[in-house]
Amino acid sequence: MTDPIETALRTMLRERAADIMQVPAAVADLEHARPSREDPVRHPRRSWFLVAASIAAVIAVAAAVAGIHRVTGHRPVAAPTPSATTPNPPATRPPTTYGAGAILQWSFAMSPPSGYQLLDRALTPTFQTASLRLVNDPDAVGCCGSLPRTVFVTVYAAGAFDARGVTTGTRFDVGAIHGYYGVRPPGLVDSHTKIGDVALPTVSWPYAPDAWATVQAETPTTQQPDQLRRVTAAVRPTSASTLRIPLRLGHVAQGLAVSQVTDQAEGYGTRLDLSDGKVGADVTTDLAIQIWGDAGPHQDLAGATTVGGRPGRLIADSLGASVVIGTREVVFSYDGPHASKAELTKILNAVQWAPDPADVSTWFDAKTSLP
Repeated sequence: MTDPIETALRTMLRERAADIMQVPAAVADLEHARPSREDPVRHPRRSWFLVAASIAAVIAVAAAVAGIHRVTGHRPVAAPTPSATTPNPPATRPPTTYGAGAILQWSFAMSPPSGYQLLDRALTPTFQTASLRLVNDPDAVGCCGSLPRTVFVTVYAAGAFDARGVTTGTRFDVGAIHGYYGVRPPGLVDSHTKIGDVALPTVSWPYAPDAWATVQAETPTTQQPDQLRRVTAAVRPTSASTLRIPLRLGHVAQGLAVSQVTDQAEGYGTRLDLSDGKVGADVTTDLAIQIWGDAGPHQDLAGATTVGGRPGRLIADSLGASVVIGTREVVFSYDGPHASKAELTKILNAVQWAPDPADVSTWFDAKTSLP
């Protein structure tokens, strides 16, 4: 049976080939209209050579696309119906300017469609993400009674998304969103975690000049066009909200800056990563602050210490400390070639807690609390 996506792509490419055949004639007319020392008889021969080359290129692209689709190993998915070509609506610049200290707010929002659960979010200097799962997805395989995340939303900062080749995909419009459908390489869940190794059905659309958002799905059920439309329609790329945390850092080692924030459901809470280099690099010094959704403890504890004047415990067998605030545990972990016990002590002593750390409404705006 012929794959519907492959058929749709071949049809689109044949139409483009027909359009290409009109171009050489127009070029020939222009050449005849201007003074030339060439023999006019040579123009048709060169035009037909261009036509043949263009058709060969289109056929090669079609074969490559079909080959990529076969390699992905996905169950055939009904190709989305191309919509009428309409200009993208005027857009304004994103409200968040990314850079040092500026990533410390959520720059997009979404309410999961009915039947979906929002599992985690992440923000980095160049993109922000949300991961979801379809609760009754028959194709999702998880463990321990839990289903994995299978749908991924990414909102890129202006200039951070490589849009080459995106607009050659099938038009995929959702309301006021004028986007494109195609099979694209998987993105990142966060700064150092890739979605997977297989190219995925993807909806991409510009939400501001040179700023793009994408939705990618992993299972045959979530890859269906109607499901992709539901998730895409729920994304609000320019809806900013405050990131709140229960503490301020009065001291950090030179060179440390926020590299990533993750916010996870199911009790894992919020994690702040400060580093002096690329996240995950072997030579990087990292300070991680994990704000768990429960009181823990989540690791082996050793002797007593204080964190911002509150009683806490040192982490056994590693450089770090734990302190309980209400029903939550906050864990500080310090690691890397420049991490030291003396520096950690300075960091812990300089922590300033919210007026009531157990009450989220008193937490600080992260933009005024972290470097």
